[in-house]
Amino acid sequence: MCQAIIELKEEARAAGKREGKREGIREGKREGIREGKREGKLETLLANIRSLSKTMGLSYEEAMKALRVPKAKREELLKMLPAT
Repeated sequence: MCQAIIELKEEARAAGKREGKREGIREGKREGIREGKREGKLETLLANIRSLSKTMGLSYEEAMKALRVPKAKREELLKMLPAT
């Protein structure tokens, strides 16, 4: 009887680990997709800033204002853009 209880507990623990691992993989995939979308949007924004700067003769700061980039984000973006 004791051995059966021990085996039941071990099986339940193993099943819990498998389920936890599956859930971790699912969450990792979801986070990866979200991160990919954020990176894609960031690359598009940076390309738009560079394009406005080049074609319209605007500074990066002026281009970001035209694109309505929040002031709090501008300094971070400036670090990602090539020096002019």
